[in-house]
Amino acid sequence: MGDGENIQTELTSLYKMGAVTFPHGANGFADAASQLHKTGEEQEMAFKSFGDGSGVTALSEAFSSLRNMMQDEVLVATSNNLTKAGQALVQIATDYSNVDDEAKNDLEQVKKYLADEGTPEGSRPPDEQKDAPSSDDPH
Repeated sequence: MGDGENIQTELTSLYKMGAVTFPHGANGFADAASQLHKTGEEQEMAFKSFGDGSGVTALSEAFSSLRNMMQDEVLVATSNNLTKAGQALVQIATDYSNVDDEAKNDLEQVKKYLADEGTPEGSRPPDEQKDAPSSDDPH
């Protein structure tokens, strides 16, 4: 990154990563957390054939513990971290563009491209940022 052109290229790449790539990745992890969360709805039914028929056994408790850890410590945490990192990258690119007119012009072009309806779906920011449910949320 020795010259101004490279800095602007890196700046627009940072912005796209923060506005598009990371939010789409965060939504993917939020979707996975939602799907995993739904397994809790049917858990008692799945484990009724074990133990006393109540569905609550050492096996079901171990499954719940593992599911909750995967959901909260991996999927939800990754979704939240990707969201925060994306926001930080957008802010860094925006702040830099506020002090460099050439970078500002390049960034404005990228923003127009990303907002254009003709830009392919996966190349634009997601329409919404999904919340990943934690294991404590109701089913």
